[in-house]
Amino acid sequence: MSSIQIQIQAIKLNTDKPLLYDCSFDFERPGLYILSGSNGSGKSTLLKAIAGLHTLASGQITLNGLSIGQMSVAERAKYIAFAGANPIQEHFITVQDLIQVGRSPFEKYWYDLKPDADFFEIVEHLQIEPVLHKSLNAISDGERQKANIARTIYQKTPILLLDEPSAFLDYPSKVHLFEWMSQLAIEQSKIIICSTHDLDIANRYSKLHLHISEKKLLFFQQAPM
Repeated sequence: MSSIQIQIQAIKLNTDKPLLYDCSFDFERPGLYILSGSNGSGKSTLLKAIAGLHTLASGQITLNGLSIGQMSVAERAKYIAFAGANPIQEHFITVQDLIQVGRSPFEKYWYDLKPDADFFEIVEHLQIEPVLHKSLNAISDGERQKANIARTIYQKTPILLLDEPSAFLDYPSKVHLFEWMSQLAIEQSKIIICSTHDLDIANRYSKLHLHISEKKLLFFQQAPM
């Protein structure tokens, strides 16, 4: 996988109120980046902005020098996979169908694809094989969360943006998730950015921590506890 870089250049984020002001940061190397901050600080909005899903008030975000805002949805989807914190609303599709949606930016007939080795490796890591053929409305919140994470990873992009991926997971699943994300980032040269409140676990597997405080984005080599 070729190297990928994200540059956040003096951006300002607003929703119904200012969230981030004059924020800059360069993701210059692969790794698991942990994003923390209080509720309402702007973590989700920042991830959406990097994914091209939130309009900037000012500044720009670039991917290998190209502005995210100038890329089409189809172009972005080949580089960036995003899993939001809100529950998936397509309740009647199966877990397997949801995971295979991840290949839609690359495969026109993704719904006809046969699961490959990557698919089964992801399913095994997340321990969701028993629910593969169940619809999303027939499984638990934790299983639904794992299915959405699986979809994001199966998109096979160099950038993963995960908003509170450990929500709804039991403690052993949280530990395994962050350990696995750390391995994936290094072994597959990915930039993985996870927002989380589970800093006690995340700090074991990453020393790359971004923290939003007082409308600023700060970088630490140790999670702010």
